[in-house]
Amino acid sequence: TSAEAAPSRRAAARAVAKLRPAASMSAPVTQNGAGSQLVPEGSIVSDLGCGDGHAAILLGLRGCTVRAYDWDERKLERARAASLGLSVRIERADVRQVAIDPCDVALLLDVLHYFPAPEQDAVLGRAAAALRPGGTLLVRDVDAARGWRSLLTRIEERLMTLVRFHRAARLTFRPAKDLAAVLERANLSVEVRPMLQ
Repeated sequence: TSAEAAPSRRAAARAVAKLRPAASMSAPVTQNGAGSQLVPEGSIVSDLGCGDGHAAILLGLRGCTVRAYDWDERKLERARAASLGLSVRIERADVRQVAIDPCDVALLLDVLHYFPAPEQDAVLGRAAAALRPGGTLLVRDVDAARGWRSLLTRIEERLMTLVRFHRAARLTFRPAKDLAAVLERANLSVEVRPMLQ
């Protein structure tokens, strides 16, 4: 947890990045499930690449204030309709360019592989810089080093991109250790956990 993390080199700040190598596309944040303890109730959350808004809505139901961004207006329409009455603001924006307000938690769930490696690094750096002291960056993406464990997800992502369900010019899957190195250079304490433990 954030409280157990070693202090970062950033003055008065402590941050933990959770890299979530995914072998499946299941959501890591559930109302009372596996991801909920990583996002304390009442947190200010930036959901970068929110898609249909599943995580944003669940966190809104848990009392979090969420700012969620995605570039796909079709998905955002569904997210806006489902988040009515919650403290969830959903906006169309490219996460590679959007200004990320200071937050307690930043989410990058199943989004990095849509960008080339240099753009992934830039998004990770900006998300890390937006964290408030003690904040947490949760990253879930396919771990290219997991071999057959990630093969089905990589195939699914490629198919979904081919049929234009996802908008991406090409997909870039990287090993979790590469993403961890980027976050460590951003002065975050990093913990990598497989999705299925």
